Amino acid sequence: MVHSSLAPIRQKRFRLLLDASVRAFGQYGFQRCQIADIAQEAGVALGTIYRYAESKTALFDAAVRNGFGDLSALEASRLPLADPEPGATLAFLRKTLTEFHERLTSRRIAATAGQHPIEDELRLVVGLLYDALATNRGGIRIVDRSAREWPELAELFFRQVRGPGLAAFEAYLTDRIDAGVLRPVPDVPTAVRQVLEMCAWMGIHRKWTPDDQCIADEAARESVLCFTLRTLLPNPGAPR
Repeated sequence: MVHSSLAPIRQKRFRLLLDASVRAFGQYGFQRCQIADIAQEAGVALGTIYRYAESKTALFDAAVRNGFGDLSALEASRLPLADPEPGATLAFLRKTLTEFHERLTSRRIAATAGQHPIEDELRLVVGLLYDALATNRGGIRIVDRSAREWPELAELFFRQVRGPGLAAFEAYLTDRIDAGVLRPVPDVPTAVRQVLEMCAWMGIHRKWTPDDQCIADEAARESVLCFTLRTLLPNPGAPR
């Protein structure tokens, strides 16, 4: 539970505004997103936004933190939120994404290999990826959109986090195929990307697609695991 010195009604409105900011920045990215887009998403007048944040930059910083589960903005006793210090948002993202990457390192994945029956092992490895994406879906969506127009963020997200993360899963899959415990695939990097896209769609993008919002979280996760296990296990049974 978030404890805040904000009045309850104002705190609730601020919560709604932050959620709307996550959705708007996740759709447009920082450069293209306008304050008017956030106001429309939140269902408030344009002037209302400035009662809670001094600028788009302040809202972006708060939305990024909120999207990665940092609720410090909600605990602010003074509104409107001021602009962050220069470089503060990127510093937060560097720290957060580095921690995110550490959950998906080859050492963490390799430590799983051989410790469980192969079905349980593969479920753990793919579940690790799915949960990392789903838990941080709002922040990752904002970063993915904004990195395309922000070179420093692109370097951090695509080359320092996403690339090595994919490489770790490729190394794991190659090792387990070579060991004869997983079924060979035509191309390992392609297979890893297919698993990643399933995880990303069900764990992240489903939440912002009207036709798919009816899919329950547990059903989405289990479907990704089921498809992956039935594809890669040599003699796939019914995944538990």
